[in-house]
Amino acid sequence: MLLKKITALFCCGIILSAAGGCSVEDVNENTVQSETVSAVNEASSSVKEEKMLHCTYYDFHNFNLHLSSAVTYDTDEEILCGTIPHHLLAGNLIAGFMHTAALSREKTDTVVIAATMHFTENSPLCTSYLDWDTPFGTLECDESITSRFEQTMGAVTDDDMAELDHGISALIPYVKYYFPDSEIAFLLIDNRASKNTPDTLSDLFTEIASEKDCLFLFSADFSHYLEPHETELHDKQTLEAVMSWDFDTVASMTDSNVDSPYVLGTFMHLAEKTGREITMLDHSNSLILSGIPYSPSLFGEGLTSYYVFAS
Repeated sequence: MLLKKITALFCCGIILSAAGGCSVEDVNENTVQSETVSAVNEASSSVKEEKMLHCTYYDFHNFNLHLSSAVTYDTDEEILCGTIPHHLLAGNLIAGFMHTAALSREKTDTVVIAATMHFTENSPLCTSYLDWDTPFGTLECDESITSRFEQTMGAVTDDDMAELDHGISALIPYVKYYFPDSEIAFLLIDNRASKNTPDTLSDLFTEIASEKDCLFLFSADFSHYLEPHETELHDKQTLEAVMSWDFDTVASMTDSNVDSPYVLGTFMHLAEKTGREITMLDHSNSLILSGIPYSPSLFGEGLTSYYVFAS
């Protein structure tokens, strides 16, 4: 539907342009050519603008609140990769990691994101070649990496999915704000994907890391739909599995531990393949971050928890 609207708007623009202006008899040949070139350029510019992806979940007030409440985590070396939430209730954790990663790095050509997919109507692996229209300017797509998502991983292009899925769309303003000169490449991953996805994707990321300066982000929220004591129990299990490099346990996890074992598993595989340690930087949940006393009626769907890991 979105693509149909864009096409309709573009067509209307062409019709209106053709209807206005002088007749051929009123102008000389050079003027006609000049106006024709100008109209084509304007139409091309309009199409490019309309085809940019938009940051569906950006809110000026909340974004600035997240920035002001973000902390700088202690880290002794450059951050290559890390896990971050995509729920904007945990926006201060997102901002804190981004800020810390930016300070730790001398250069970042591309921010590469593997994100949990929340809609399952399309392929289990989705990406987009479009640039993002952010509140801080255009965030350009790294087309070379995106192409490798198609060729190596079998991903399909789905622009509508990119805008609608908060697994990626919610993070884009933070990427542009903290890494203003970087490009973006992302892959949305559904739990229907091949079980080999973490190993194959981490191989690709390792190869990419040897070619250019990239920050690899893994967009995942952790325990879902449980009461506080159950959330605490599952978070302890998750932390133990991650810190002990227990790939099999992570691969078998459900929403009670993490919304995407594929995203978390790829992070762990990449850290291992690049010879890096994993550090837990932060941990919280929706009860703590909301500041609201717990009651089953207020948290009818249970809690969601958040880990920030870095490597």
